[in-house]
Amino acid sequence: MNSEDTKPFSRNGQTAAAGLEIGEFLYPPFSENRIIAKPYIYGFNGGACHITDEIRLNYPELYEKSLKCLKLLLSHLDEHLSEGDTMEIYSCWDSETWMERNPALDRTLHLPSFDPLTESIEFVDKQLITVTK
Repeated sequence: MNSEDTKPFSRNGQTAAAGLEIGEFLYPPFSENRIIAKPYIYGFNGGACHITDEIRLNYPELYEKSLKCLKLLLSHLDEHLSEGDTMEIYSCWDSETWMERNPALDRTLHLPSFDPLTESIEFVDKQLITVTK
């Protein structure tokens, strides 16, 4: 998030019910390694939000759960970002926060035009996703 006065994300029952857990990231390796340059850093379980063509076509129950999770995540981002703002999602295992990211996996997601019903998203290890509104 760009502005210092932007409110941090908050956790609520609706997100937990969808498998999306958002919480404050309490140790500093991201800021030390400059993987993420934004002032607020949170951790979340992105595994519940994966949507791929394989999941969409072959696993209808998993797809519905993942779609619900992803829609909640996108709703949170939309609620907390102003037009023109960016935020970053970095995916890694908890024990590997000190490791370098893989720039070949980086991608940009334009929030207003991203359609979770037709597009795929997967939080791949060592991937930085820049979200813009």
